[in-house]
Amino acid sequence: MKIVRHAAIDIVMTLFILLVVLDQHRALLIALAVLTGLLLLIRLSVLGNTEMIKKLAKSQKNVPDWFYHLLNGLNVAFLLAGHMWLLAVAWAAIWLLSWMTLDRVRQQAKSKQKSKSRRKKP
Repeated sequence: MKIVRHAAIDIVMTLFILLVVLDQHRALLIALAVLTGLLLLIRLSVLGNTEMIKKLAKSQKNVPDWFYHLLNGLNVAFLLAGHMWLLAVAWAAIWLLSWMTLDRVRQQAKSKQKSKSRRKKP
């Protein structure tokens, strides 16, 4: 249940993408395109922001990486199934940027742990 609570926004986004693919209402498509563009910008800005990476490293959640990969994979698969090629490519880019950010957060957390263990040694 903790996974669902911590990943609620990602789950809602996946359900929204599924709704857009199944319904293909113009307003929903426009909303998804805008959200996708904003999310791409956010992911790009976070990846290039060292301070944000440090904050993310401090506040890591208890959601396993595979869960986010599953959701991102479903997003891309749903969009491909709905023949929404540009959105699928954009979501694949979001997936890649998310993975790169997660990798940088892990590196930051490891370096912080190493520096703490060095300080404790006499």
